[in-house]
Order: sequence, then structure tokens, then C-alpha cells
Amino acid sequence: MATAETLNIDLSQTDIEQKLDDLQKKIISKLTEGYGYELQDDTLSAWIIMIAVRNNTTKEEVKTDLVEFIQENSTDFVQWLWETAPQV
Repeated sequence: MATAETLNIDLSQTDIEQKLDDLQKKIISKLTEGYGYELQDDTLSAWIIMIAVRNNTTKEEVKTDLVEFIQENSTDFVQWLWETAPQV
């Protein structure tokens, strides 16, 4: 049986809050510049950080949760997130 793929980011790092802030900025940029979404505030990006990083939700679950918000871009976005988040 395959294990579900999560980000597994170490939240005990001393600079984790700065890293999560940096990731949130990248998420906002990807959503606005990459996909052309107009965001009213940072609620969606903060929610993505919460479910994907802080709650360690699986890649498939994050993609499913995001379909409501970013429709056909959810698969591409989640792939980008899984590639980008560990580098922050």
C-alpha cells in the first residue's frame, strides 16, 4: 500500500514563521500572476498554508479542497506547491 504524500515540513525550525511568510507570498504571486486570480485579501493563501503545511494534509486532499476555489488549476497548483514549499 502506497503512503499518502504530504509536505512534511518541520514546523519546529526556528525560522519557520519567516519561511511560511515567504511561502505565502509565493502562493499569492502564483495565484495572481500565474493564474490571473484577483484576491481580495490573503485568506486563501493563509488557508492553503494551514491545510497543506500546518495540518500536513495529503497532496490529493489539498487538490480536492482547492477545486472549489481554483477549479481546473488545482492539479497544476498543487504540483507547483509540492515542488516549491520544501525549497522555502
